[in-house]
Amino acid sequence: MLQATAQAANLRQSPLSHLLARLEEPDGRAWFERGLSGPPWTTVPGGAAAILGGTASLVALYAVKDHCKAAFRGGEDLDNVLTSVAGYFLAVAAALVHHGAVLSSQSRAELGPLLIDLATALPEPWSSLASRAAFVELREAGS
Repeated sequence: MLQATAQAANLRQSPLSHLLARLEEPDGRAWFERGLSGPPWTTVPGGAAAILGGTASLVALYAVKDHCKAAFRGGEDLDNVLTSVAGYFLAVAAALVHHGAVLSSQSRAELGPLLIDLATALPEPWSSLASRAAFVELREAGS
């Protein structure tokens, strides 16, 4: 009974909660960095460096976001799902920071706290990207 309750509670966690838990594991940083060598990062010309550095076009960031959204909704491999969750939020963060665009249907006020949570778990320089996006969000939402 207790195990079933724990599993039910686990199923109600958001995809971001699962990603944060994975990043907090002892090998979380290494796991994340290994994931940068495959999809969704490799779907953008210039890869992860382009997303991070601002050279990825808004069209490319939309494509990453859409790819990731489809992958984490229908994925069965947990690592692929969690990599897609990271890609989704980092594409959203990059669009905010580098293009001033919101790729998500979530409001800026809703995205801010999620990006702050993500920033606390990610290694640098990704942490800074998520943090900058969160504060761009909060500043503009309060304006």
